[in-house]
Formats: sequence, structure tokens, C-alpha cells
Amino acid sequence: ELAVQALADPVQRKKWVADGREIALTFDDTQLYVSLHSENGKLYLNNAQAEDFSRLAMACGASQAQASQIASELEVRRNNGQPPFRLLEEVRQLPSMTQALYSRLLPEITLWSGFDRPDPAFASPLMRMALNLPTGNAVGVDPGEVLVIEIRARRAEGSMARLQVTVLLNSMEGRGKAYTVLRWEGVRRDCRLSKSL
Repeated sequence: ELAVQALADPVQRKKWVADGREIALTFDDTQLYVSLHSENGKLYLNNAQAEDFSRLAMACGASQAQASQIASELEVRRNNGQPPFRLLEEVRQLPSMTQALYSRLLPEITLWSGFDRPDPAFASPLMRMALNLPTGNAVGVDPGEVLVIEIRARRAEGSMARLQVTVLLNSMEGRGKAYTVLRWEGVRRDCRLSKSL
């Protein structure tokens, strides 16, 4: 909620740029690292060009043949009367998609931007390279209404946790919540058990 409130405050907004930069915060004995990512910098599954998806897949480690096959399967999936993708996990069901490739693609794809191509201001370096996008500067650029908030926490005694939440920012005019959660992913690790984590 701290990040969402900061985006609503014009003074704080400059500190909280939605391009993945981390903000370090300390609460009691817990060190937090918070970053925001705009979904506008990702490839929109329901409308992206197959060629862009293929190029992104190759940048994520797919061979040219595998990337072309997956892009073709994506086109078939989108054009044969099926409903649009509603969950990111549905892309894993494409016949040629492997778990390893899916894991690498996941941070780069979205269901919420609505754009034909990613906004270079918010695109990752990998995305900019894959699609030959210009370098963008996210400072002062509207990140859109859908953001991924990533929080890494480390306690003094060694335990760690990671939380990634995709939120839709709501208008502050009403009395409702400032955001709606679209996707939630959390992982907890105990570093006291394994220093290699």
C-alpha cells in the first residue's frame, strides 16, 4: 500500500518510478526492497505481433525454430475463436512452450497493457534489445493503471520473503480502495536452513 499511496502523491511520485528501480526501506529489524514495474513496458499477449513474440522468445533463450513455432501457436490460439488470454499461465499451455522458457518470458508478458508494442520508457533492457526499441526514460512518464509491485524482505535473523503483486490503480475519487489486486505471487525462504538460497 505504501507504493500505491506514493504514486498518488505528486511529491513522492518522482521517487517511485515504475521502471524496476529499487527503493530500500527499513522497518524494525526488516530490510525491504520495493520496486514498481509498469505493465505498459511488457508484451501484451492478446494483441502483440507474432514476430515480436518470436523475437522475445529468442531473447529468452528459445531457438529460432522453437520461437517461430510458439509464435505460430500463439496466433492459432488467438485466431480460432477462443476467448482472449485471461491468465498468464495459459501461455504455458502452448504445445511448444517449455517450463524454462515460460519462466524467462513471464516477467516480460502481460494481459493488461492493451498496447500493440511495449512502451520503451518502461520496457526492460531485454525487451528493448529483443524488439529493437529505443532507450526510454520513465521519470515523469505516466506508468498507466496496472503496476507490478515487487517486495523483497530480509530479517536480521536471516529469513527472507518475496512478494509480487499486480495491481490496478483505482480512481481516488470514490471511497473504495486505491487499488484492486489482479495477480498475487509470494515466496518465503528461510536462509538459516540454506545459505545458498
